[in-house]
Amino acid sequence: MNIHIIEKKVKMINKRLFFILFFFLAGCSNNDLSHDEIVADPLMNEIPIVSIYNSNNEEMEARSFAICWNYCDEAILSPVNEEGRVQNSDTLNEAELGETMEIALHYESPHTVSHQLVTFDGSSSTEEELEDETFEVHGQGDIQYAIVTRFLNEHEETIGRIQTNFSVHLY
Repeated sequence: MNIHIIEKKVKMINKRLFFILFFFLAGCSNNDLSHDEIVADPLMNEIPIVSIYNSNNEEMEARSFAICWNYCDEAILSPVNEEGRVQNSDTLNEAELGETMEIALHYESPHTVSHQLVTFDGSSSTEEELEDETFEVHGQGDIQYAIVTRFLNEHEETIGRIQTNFSVHLY
């Protein structure tokens, strides 16, 4: 074979490889910003503040913490021992029997949010799903509460859970 023919074949192969590599890399780049929007979603990076207000619109002394955020494994979260965490509430608020409390989420959430109320009166506990952001305080004496706020993505998967603990002395 002539050396010219070999050089031409090598150049042609190099050009083909260049074009194949170029189209492969062009296909891998994504100009769709949907992934960037998900990563930049402030809910995923910033944990919202959950507050409790009494019927006079006064904020109750409460302590919130994230049970999980961004990577929540439902198998690990169920069952969560809120009762043990609630018993450690140290600030005591005062409230009237039957007073309505309101849960406030200090963040515009693009996700579905649900609230679960756990009540502990010193000897027993109850759990209930709240249909809205309000609940009434019942019982007598000192009652501990935990509000578990759950954030769901569009596939109904938990992306975050925040627990807010507070204690109330009922009069």
